[in-house]
Amino acid sequence: MPGFVKRYLEWLQQGVPTGDVVRYPVIGPDYRTNLAGVFIIGDLSGLPLLKFAARQGFEVMETIHRELQSLPPVASPDVLDVVIVGAGAAGLSAALQAKRLGLNYVVLESVRAANTIVNFPKGKLIFAEPMQIANPSELPIRESNREELLAAWQALLDREQLAIREGAEVTDIQRRTDGHWAVTVAGQPAVVARRVVLATGKAGNTRRLGVPGEDLPKVLDRLFSPQDFHDLDILVVGGGDTAVETAVALAEAGNRVTLAYRRSAFSRIKAGNHERIRQLADARRITLLFDTTVVHISETEVELDVGGQRRRLPNALVFAMIGRELPYAFFERIGIAIEKTWTLTRFALYGLAVFIFTSIYFGKHVVASRVLQEGEPVRRYSEWLVPAIIVAGMIGVVYVVYLRLNRGKLDTFRAYVGPTAVLIVTLGASLGALWWMSGQSDANFLWGRHPGFWYSLLYTVTIFIFGLRRMRRKQVGWLHRPSDPQPGAHPSGAPVSYPGAVTGHCPSRLDSGLDRGARPFRMGITGGGMDLSWRIPCSFTMC
Repeated sequence: MPGFVKRYLEWLQQGVPTGDVVRYPVIGPDYRTNLAGVFIIGDLSGLPLLKFAARQGFEVMETIHRELQSLPPVASPDVLDVVIVGAGAAGLSAALQAKRLGLNYVVLESVRAANTIVNFPKGKLIFAEPMQIANPSELPIRESNREELLAAWQALLDREQLAIREGAEVTDIQRRTDGHWAVTVAGQPAVVARRVVLATGKAGNTRRLGVPGEDLPKVLDRLFSPQDFHDLDILVVGGGDTAVETAVALAEAGNRVTLAYRRSAFSRIKAGNHERIRQLADARRITLLFDTTVVHISETEVELDVGGQRRRLPNALVFAMIGRELPYAFFERIGIAIEKTWTLTRFALYGLAVFIFTSIYFGKHVVASRVLQEGEPVRRYSEWLVPAIIVAGMIGVVYVVYLRLNRGKLDTFRAYVGPTAVLIVTLGASLGALWWMSGQSDANFLWGRHPGFWYSLLYTVTIFIFGLRRMRRKQVGWLHRPSDPQPGAHPSGAPVSYPGAVTGHCPSRLDSGLDRGARPFRMGITGGGMDLSWRIPCSFTMC
């Protein structure tokens, strides 16, 4: 039975993107954070593409330059205009534009310039995507391989002589009383600036497997040169493009490769990677293990959990290609707001929403138990007790299931606080709403109507509105142009009139507002002997 339920849930999720939800910093217009004067660009903003990073570096410096021009100059030569943290694509692009605009700047890089590109495998192809987006920066982003791109960037750095301090690890950023920012660098004097741009990316924050043996020298998180390894038993852990590309490269270098992925299928890899790894798997040059997690790593073997069964494999190397995390501890230390973080305001709004929704849903039952309402106390208790037990039981079950599914992640006390607080607020708001409604039965007869009437009306209006919005966003088979021949249409192609026909106009494309055109559409609704005809104004066109 559990296996059937699992397969059913997997079937429901077909075609649905999977993976852990990444919480990014809250970024407003012009890449601003909640800290005035601190900006975030590049991979930290959720756009891990070189062309986007270069564009953001250019644009953020334009914004900072405009801001500083409107402010009085700073007399102290020790106060810079801007500090750029990170010398990847975003940081280098920002530094180039800062130099062009005459800003007093410095780039602080914990390792070396272009470290992410340096760490790419030898010969890795670099794509200049998306092709339709222009790159206003002087930093070259073009289709090439790792070596060609590094050579182009190095030539640019040699020519421009940008102010880059390598080996400068930023550990803290704090606002001073004069409004400037003090950037703390490990083992070096602090740097003071009027503006700070964070462009560190996620390269230095590798996710961990969390299993015994993970710290052995044989466990790696990067592949520099596949040709360095030959005729070895290698385990690659992960299911993204990086993991697949690593497994393919190692297999083609003559190794015996096993790819272990914790889910039942690949769901978010490029089509080319999917085709290549399937070819190698069919040729038995790569062993694919789905629904698999690592249990233990030793010097000569690895222990895996494959679909609930333990399996030991001979092993010389493990590549843990499971992605990288944002520097949440650093963000918390300096005060950067993160998406979906539970604050007092969010808890209050959440509790209010639960109270309202509970009241709306259970309001139709307020006067349902009149048989038990022989006295006022009995009436009040009978009205809310059964719904309260149902609500409490459902919330409790969801909480227990959540803890069960996430028991491997909830390894600290702090990790339990959020779910527990949500449980308490949900339960309290729901029971409070039910208790409040137990004494409101007379008041709920608004305009002489039973609460169930208003509930049904609200439900109908909601479904109608969301139905219209759905048709606006995605066309379906019964939404077509009158000029298109349809089943039952006249041989000439002219559409045949039918009940419920609606004519209007619809944008032909919705991709970022490009090529917006208009075309008439027709929608037919029939059935049940009903003949419904109405017109939808242009503002309700389906698109």
